[in-house]
This record gives sequence, structure tokens and C-alpha cells, in this order.
Amino acid sequence: MKREIVIGSIALAFCSHAVAQTSSVTMYGVIDGFLEYTNTGTHTTARMGSSGLYGSRWGLKGIENLGGGLKAGFVLEQGFNISNGTAADPARQFNRQAYVSLSKDNVGELRFGRQTSPMFFSEGQLDAFLGASIASGLNNLSDYTVRTDNTVAYISPAIAGVSTELYYGFGTTGNGLTGANASYQAALRYIRNRVYLTAVYQAVKNATNTDTLRSTYFGGHYDFDHVTAYLAFHTAKLGSANIERQVVSTSVRWNFSPVASVSLGYTYQHDRSGRGNNAQQVGLLTQYFLSKATQLYAAAAFLDNRKAATNTLMGAATAGIPLDYSGANARGVQFGITHFF
Repeated sequence: MKREIVIGSIALAFCSHAVAQTSSVTMYGVIDGFLEYTNTGTHTTARMGSSGLYGSRWGLKGIENLGGGLKAGFVLEQGFNISNGTAADPARQFNRQAYVSLSKDNVGELRFGRQTSPMFFSEGQLDAFLGASIASGLNNLSDYTVRTDNTVAYISPAIAGVSTELYYGFGTTGNGLTGANASYQAALRYIRNRVYLTAVYQAVKNATNTDTLRSTYFGGHYDFDHVTAYLAFHTAKLGSANIERQVVSTSVRWNFSPVASVSLGYTYQHDRSGRGNNAQQVGLLTQYFLSKATQLYAAAAFLDNRKAATNTLMGAATAGIPLDYSGANARGVQFGITHFF
């Protein structure tokens, strides 16, 4: 009995010390649901879905101050479907993010684990539609890997507005860049006053380790106070799937009141494989905030597919409704509610 008490006392003292050092552990999340009405060639589909403008998720984020500007942290984040209450990926406990980190002021941050790619973050900054909703042609016509496993990342501090990010993913076999799903990524950003510029590169091996998807993003946005203009250039190449494309997107967001905005954009995809499967899209999005935590949104889009192109109107974290035939055009409207907590 005495031995158990001593061990318990030591454990309690250790836990008390840990609690004293911990700055915070925060639970957060987003719940997004929508109604959609989309024509995919020969018929129209009405559906309710999850993750239209934002991916529905919940997560835990922790930071511990270790002294001298050194901090330990972690993020655990899981997506879910509000339509039926299921996990977005039943095979994973935390499908969106799961990493531990160390950071130090003026040195940067080091992360280990499953992480969201810098391509994803850049897309949201290069698009008036946040790279989401059916209105985003940039989202619908781009090709890259959103998240990578077994990834080591370094995020530098910003110096004169310039920062860099480096990601190295060991894939699913642990053989580095020679293994399946291995990856490497790099990002360069410039953020100063009203200007945002970025260049991102990503290379991810496929699951069979027979080819590599290589993708890039270049572009930026400029804030004119109530109006923000966006320009993006994207490339993607995967030989085994006959994917070789260039995408150019331009969009603008007008904040016509403190709680409301409207966005309009055009995106063109050029198929460089020689098959002529080009595509273009026009999108419109309106957002209205009922409070700091709750917003309504409405989106509309027309997607023009050429020849055998099979692009669809997707959401933030939901697949688009399949086309009735290759080369069919897609047009739709979407109405949704988003709540942040």
C-alpha cells in the first residue's frame, strides 16, 4: 500500500508540474452543411451534404511554454459528415491532421506527423472562394495531394515578410523518396501589408510507387480595402494517368458591408496531354455573417468540359456529383450554413 501511495504521489507531482507548464489545450471545430441542386449533363440531382465551403471538423490544439521562447505543441483534427454523423475517413482516427511540434521565436517550427500540405493553404489565399464551394474553379480544376503521412516539416519565421516551408514525407513504406506515397514539398511566401505572394512545389509518389504527381502553385492577392483581387497559376503532371495541365484563375471579392461579401471568378484549364480535354468555369459566391461564429452562403457555378474532360463541381471536403458522360457540362447552385466553435 505504501509503495502505491509513493508512486501515486510522484505521478501527481509530475502531472501538476506538467499542468503548470502547459499554456493551453483548445478544442475547436467547424460544422458546415449545404443543399445543392446540380445538372450533370442529362439529369439533375438534389442533395444535402457536409463540407461545402469549409470542411466539417473538430480538433484539439495544445501549446506548452518550455521557457526561453521554446514551445511544444500538437494538433489532432478529425473530419466528419453532418449528414449521417460518420467520420470523413473511417479508417483514420484523425484524418485531417495529427502532428507534434517544437517551435522557438526567431528560429521557426519543426513538425512530425500527418500534415496538411502547403499547396492547400496557398490555394485558399489565391482564390476569392477560399478554394472551396462549387463556385471555386481553382478547387475543381486543380490536382495535388491535400495531406501527407509520416511528414517532417520546417516552417521558418517571417523576415521582412518572407517565409519558407519545407516538407519531407517518408510515405507508407518508410523508404523515403523511394517508397510509395513518399513526398517532398517547398513553399515560399511574401506577406506584407496588403500584398500576398506565394510559390509552392509538391511531388508525391503514387500508392504503387510507379509514378509521381508533380504540382505547382504561383500567384497572390492584393487587398484594396473593400475589394481583394486574386490571381493564380497552377500546373500538374502525372504521366501514368495522362494528366498534364495548366490552370489559370482570376477572382475578386467585394466586402460590401462588414458582414457580407460577394465573390466572382473565372478559371481556365488547358490540357497539355494532346487530348484536348480543356475546361473552364465561372463561379459566384455570396457570404453573410449572422455573427462572428455563424454564416450563410450561396454559390453558383457553370463548368464547361471539353471533349472527354470529367471535371465536377466539388465542395471543400466533398466529392462532386459524377457527370452523366465524359465531356458533359456541369452547372449548379448551393446553399449552406457554417458554424465555427
